[in-house]
Amino acid sequence: MPRQSTKALSTDRQIGGAKPPVKGKDRVEYRVAGSPGLVLRVTSAGTRTWGCWIKAPKTRRWRLMTLGRYPEISLARARQEAQRFSVATADGNDPFAERQHQRNAITVDALGALYIERHAKLKKRSWKKDQRLLQHDVYPAIGRARAEQISRSDLVQLLDVVVDRGAGVQANRLRALLSKLFSWAVAEGYLNTSPATGIPARVKENPRTRVMTDEEIRQFWRALDGDGFNVVTADALRLQLLLGARIQEITAMRAEELNLHNIPPIWTLPAPRGKTRGMTRPLPPLAVAIVRRRLAAAGPAGPFVFPSPVLRGRPIGEQVPTRAIARLAAKGLMPADFSSHDLRRVFATGCARLGISRDITAKLLAHAPARNDTLGRVYDQHDYILEMLAALVAWQSHLTAIVEAAAASNVVPLRAGSEI
Repeated sequence: MPRQSTKALSTDRQIGGAKPPVKGKDRVEYRVAGSPGLVLRVTSAGTRTWGCWIKAPKTRRWRLMTLGRYPEISLARARQEAQRFSVATADGNDPFAERQHQRNAITVDALGALYIERHAKLKKRSWKKDQRLLQHDVYPAIGRARAEQISRSDLVQLLDVVVDRGAGVQANRLRALLSKLFSWAVAEGYLNTSPATGIPARVKENPRTRVMTDEEIRQFWRALDGDGFNVVTADALRLQLLLGARIQEITAMRAEELNLHNIPPIWTLPAPRGKTRGMTRPLPPLAVAIVRRRLAAAGPAGPFVFPSPVLRGRPIGEQVPTRAIARLAAKGLMPADFSSHDLRRVFATGCARLGISRDITAKLLAHAPARNDTLGRVYDQHDYILEMLAALVAWQSHLTAIVEAAAASNVVPLRAGSEI
């Protein structure tokens, strides 16, 4: 057994008060009085994890068996587990081999659930998309199979089913997810090898370059005032075209993120909701009018600016605007082959037409600086609020001119005070 810490813990109060390591060390290890081999490891971040030092029967070397975190695993339960392992090794059993066998017997759906809870939710803002892909395409096909028995050909067959139904891009996303899932399983000791290694992309993807002409922008704005959109969805799309933000950032906008009394009015997107570390956007006059209209309609009790008309206490889903666009496009009332995400490309192209610098456009799109851009990532901490506001006001004026052009006689005027 390795050298133990000098201080022994014996109560929950002592465990909760166990100090993190001194500066420069990753963790400190405390032994537990009355339970040989049982230790509490405390990291510099204050995370407390139980472990039990066991002499492996095969190698006769000391190894640490991780039991779980405190307080999820109580002191009493940790003592019980340490005693159980002690009895098992005394009887000649190998707790490490037993645990490995249990992990190898895990099913794909159980492995996927662990991946979502222990990795995706902690590391990925888009974990819900991973969960939906697993539930829709993976679990029905191979969910009940043991993960260790899944072969590369099983995964290829699964992906080809998705391709055959005409969802080639989704098959590529699923391939990337399966690669991450099984790589995580190998790193965590659930599997020895990943069956997803070496599987190529199922289809070649060409970046979308779709932008709308001025006439299509007018057609789009007219459609927002039609019967195909409820007012909440229509205003979310208007705001996206005005600001260039991601649709999921807008649909989940909270009232607490807005400061409309500031000069200029601002919308602060917190880091957990964005792809970057969070950002503050100034709001041009028309965007302020749209936000105020939605806040008034939502009422003081509603936390969301764009609440769902169907699900109480929830915002509209990020897929709702795109589905509404698709329905109207199928009827010829919207530009064809178009999605809500394309509005960001229309916005960026419009900024370029107006002579707005790419740096300001990138900030408005909430694109993170490149990894090698030390100036942008570290040294330049200017907020660029006034510069972004000038760009947004210029784009609003340009958009107003397009929508109110005399060539489109039946266009609803684009004014901050109008009910659009």
